[in-house]
Amino acid sequence: MPLIVYDETGTPTAYTGNAVALMQIVGFAAGGAFVWKTAKTMIAGAAEDTKLLHVKREPVYNYVLLAVAVVGAMFGFNMLLDLCGVTDNSAAYQAVAQSQYSAGIWAALVLYVLAAPLTEELLFRGIVYNCLKKMMKPVAAMVVAAVFFGVYHGNTVQGIYGFVMACLIIYGYEFFGDFRVAVAAHAGVNLISYCLGNTALAVSGFVCWPVCIVFLAVGAVCLFLLHRQKKVF
Repeated sequence: MPLIVYDETGTPTAYTGNAVALMQIVGFAAGGAFVWKTAKTMIAGAAEDTKLLHVKREPVYNYVLLAVAVVGAMFGFNMLLDLCGVTDNSAAYQAVAQSQYSAGIWAALVLYVLAAPLTEELLFRGIVYNCLKKMMKPVAAMVVAAVFFGVYHGNTVQGIYGFVMACLIIYGYEFFGDFRVAVAAHAGVNLISYCLGNTALAVSGFVCWPVCIVFLAVGAVCLFLLHRQKKVF
């Protein structure tokens, strides 16, 4: 797994994608360790505050509904941004995407499926959202926390996509009252996105308005079926 690029004279000229991924993994690990104690306390406090809403164990059916809603939104909004030309017109996103897929598969999977989701969830849902929820109504807290998460990504494509995903992750977190649901949803979305972008599954002919609308509709229906059972907000 090469980490440094050398020129013909043997002089190091740049880091490889693997080196960048490893540095990011270390950065996320350090960040996670830094916020862990605060996040753990706030997550436990939020669970205690809402424990009466989650006395009954949720059926597997509801977890499936959330998973399909998240995946439907993931595909649908990715296609929507692509079809509207937002993806192609964002140079910042293209640079990020190129960096993401330049790393080896194992380094990328550790980064995007383990390190990044856990640390980002600890910070943005564990601390930021739970803190905002103490100062404003839950819906407002969800929107503001999702805006912070979108802006954090630093480009239009991931900003819009991150905002939508953050809202869904927070909804799942509140619906099930389980922080692990938020981490699992985030990790699952990252895994599917990486696999689609880094394999032959990302077929341009697959991206069209009818398919986009179907995915968005399926996601919306699943979310409606969940919300009909329990008013989270």
